[in-house]
Amino acid sequence: MSNGLKEVAAWTGEENLSDLLHHHYGIRLKGAEPVRGVLKLQTDEGPFVLKRVRSGEKDRWKWVAELARHVEMSGCEEIRIPQPLFTASGRLYFHGYRFPYVLLPWLEGKPLSFNRADDWRRASRALARFHQSTVGFKPGSSGRRYDCTGKWLAEWEHVCQQLDIFRLAAKWTPNPTEADQSWLQTASYISGLMENLLEYYQKIDGDEPCQKSIPSGKCCHNRLHRHNLLADDEGWIQFVDWNQAVLDIRLRDLAQWLTYAYGRTGSQQILTDVLKSYQEVAPLEEGEYSLLYARMLFPEKLFHLLRRVYQKQDISIHSAAPDIQKAVQTEEKKAGLLRGYTAAVKEEFHITIPKLDWLH
Repeated sequence: MSNGLKEVAAWTGEENLSDLLHHHYGIRLKGAEPVRGVLKLQTDEGPFVLKRVRSGEKDRWKWVAELARHVEMSGCEEIRIPQPLFTASGRLYFHGYRFPYVLLPWLEGKPLSFNRADDWRRASRALARFHQSTVGFKPGSSGRRYDCTGKWLAEWEHVCQQLDIFRLAAKWTPNPTEADQSWLQTASYISGLMENLLEYYQKIDGDEPCQKSIPSGKCCHNRLHRHNLLADDEGWIQFVDWNQAVLDIRLRDLAQWLTYAYGRTGSQQILTDVLKSYQEVAPLEEGEYSLLYARMLFPEKLFHLLRRVYQKQDISIHSAAPDIQKAVQTEEKKAGLLRGYTAAVKEEFHITIPKLDWLH
């Protein structure tokens, strides 16, 4: 085994990866290097991405492949979703010694710094183009388990129950850790926030604007941050890392993007830039602004982290304290985010939306 292939084996734990790739795809592995959290493969057929398929992701990759074909056929030449390659046996993944894997074409591009307002504007227009390109998409049966459309209220009610269980787990453990203490310090605040969120959603009759939003796109990338956006050779912004994509209305992505933008900049002007740039491509309906407010209220990042610590236990509770504290800080910034958002919507679009007075 060459030195390069030895490194691949060390990174993946797959000593026979070269043989597996040749067997399943008919390609010869020449070398590899870790790039932005994935493994870039150099082969006799050009560069590819090798990505581990985690538990429960096999069906997701099936409908992502369907989505990639739909976007390609939509006529939107600016957006390209890397399509997983089929193996010789017609599957979208293959089993290694340690894990199953999916093989994707390598997408050449440069990361954006997001130190300039223009980067936020370009990315927001690209997000709108992606959502537009998904209009009319109808996934096969593989996509049903990832369909979150119209299920926000039920999801949030379940989250309230889960958060209470996590609070009790931290409270009654005989040997509390720093992570337990960090969570307990904010648990009451987060529980109160969730109660207010449920009341707010019902106040705005959130199901109605949700249904009206469906024709504007029903697929979300669901993992929007600067490491998953690249500027390709033609200058178009492309999205990578689709293994958390879901079927949902576009506001899920847009709320996540606004939250990320404010978290990075603390700027109301950036919120305005994001909203304006997105709507240069895909205008919002008036009722969608209140639904965006509700989605940004949801402590999504903190909840998923707590679930990994207390339920899935794939993050050690003995090392989770810094991550919990960081997620809590994100929630503490929500007041500024929501104040900035409501002000931007009123000043720029002349729309006044209901708000939680205690956050303003």
